[in-house]
Amino acid sequence: MKIPVRINGEQIQIDCPPDANLLTVLRRRGYTGVKCGCQKGLCGACTVLLNDLPVLACLVPLAAVRNAAITTLGHFAQTDFYADIRKGFAGAEAHLCGICDAGKIFAAYQLLSNQISGQNIPDRDKVSETMSQLGCYCSDLDSLVDGVLAAAAFRRERKNAEETNGRR
Repeated sequence: MKIPVRINGEQIQIDCPPDANLLTVLRRRGYTGVKCGCQKGLCGACTVLLNDLPVLACLVPLAAVRNAAITTLGHFAQTDFYADIRKGFAGAEAHLCGICDAGKIFAAYQLLSNQISGQNIPDRDKVSETMSQLGCYCSDLDSLVDGVLAAAAFRRERKNAEETNGRR
């Protein structure tokens, strides 16, 4: 079965059984940055953005991605949004192990994606609840929460600067 999909901005057709999972297909196509962890949806290592929402690729059947947009962490890492998150994590000393990066970074992305000029910033409890659901414990929860909140501040500063420069 041929399934049209956009991966990291490139429109392609994937010829695979529709019950194949997205993780397996992505890795076979060379997207090895999508990590193969528990394959049960617990660790977050295989997280990708599917139509701009984080999903666990190990749980997504290929048939569910027809005409969808998929973004891997490697592609997302080229964005200002990623830079804000990494800067926030670094400032809070939330060190990631390399396996869980996609899960934690895309969880932070989802928490912060509705932030507009300092509004809609998630509170500490919401961030803690979201980040505590991820299976890897390479960084303590308080550092992760502090990192997400710092990323929110960096993102707000960058957006405000862009708006100010755009008005000149």
